[in-house]
Amino acid sequence: MTHVVHPYAHRLGIIRDWKSRWFGVGPQYKKFLKEDIVLREYLAKRLRGLYVASLEIERSSRKLRLVIKTARPGMLIGRQGEGAVRLKEE
Repeated sequence: MTHVVHPYAHRLGIIRDWKSRWFGVGPQYKKFLKEDIVLREYLAKRLRGLYVASLEIERSSRKLRLVIKTARPGMLIGRQGEGAVRLKEE
């Protein structure tokens, strides 16, 4: 019998990069993973129709950084950056 491996796993580090970049130890890992899943679900609903190609999450011990790759950043940012400010507040 053969072992089936997800094709995404073969391409990590070569063609594609990780969707999330962070490191958690012990109970911190579960907390970060749950936050990532909830955040991705929320942003998928919130940014639907804004041509978002990918969403990357980078995390350090004190900061959370979202990298949103979109074809039309003007729709996401809005006039004078008000869309970006509103997204940060939410």
